[in-house]
Amino acid sequence: PELVEAHDITAPDPDFLIYLKGIPGTVPVPRHWGRKRKYLQGKRGVEKPPFALPDFIVKTGICDVRDATAEDDAKMSVKQKNRMRV
Repeated sequence: PELVEAHDITAPDPDFLIYLKGIPGTVPVPRHWGRKRKYLQGKRGVEKPPFALPDFIVKTGICDVRDATAEDDAKMSVKQKNRMRV
């Protein structure tokens, strides 16, 4: 009785299916194999926290350097940015 699931009644040969499930050492097929979506792709409402640098990297002071360069880039005009690319 613990081997029978609700969707087993739709199998072409339910007796054979129960026989296969009852063999010792068999592993059940994961539920997500029968779904159309990829595994763990249905997590829409879950928001990931923004990435934070580990403490040992923050202690090096790289954040200050990055902030300073970001401020310099924000001050530059579009023409200056295009000149830097070339």
